[in-house]
Amino acid sequence: MVLNWNLFLESTNLSEPSVLKDKFIIYIFSLSLAPLVISGLVAFFGLPIGAGNLILRFDNLHNEVTWAGSVSTFYGILGVVLVISAINFALAKHIYEKEKFISYAFAVGTGMITLLFLIAAGSIAFIN
Repeated sequence: MVLNWNLFLESTNLSEPSVLKDKFIIYIFSLSLAPLVISGLVAFFGLPIGAGNLILRFDNLHNEVTWAGSVSTFYGILGVVLVISAINFALAKHIYEKEKFISYAFAVGTGMITLLFLIAAGSIAFIN
């Protein structure tokens, strides 16, 4: 029995370009994971453990803490950003064949969100 690979490729849509073959989207999503890893390392090495609440926002005008939370709150926010990144990648992968521009927008948006979270993680570690 001889397999006809052309029929197999046509039935599974492997012959069409996919998001995994687009180097720009893969590069941007890969680069957006780097700030998440760095944020986790900043939190692990920069935040105090067992010291009670963290200062998440400090108001310089009134010289008071306006929002405090525990270390688990910070890691919970890190987890939410990771889930948002995974959802954005899944959406970009799903709509890539129909609208490539929106897939690029998801990739760049994810990179910006993770970069902003890295800045927030650095400032929280600096305050505490």
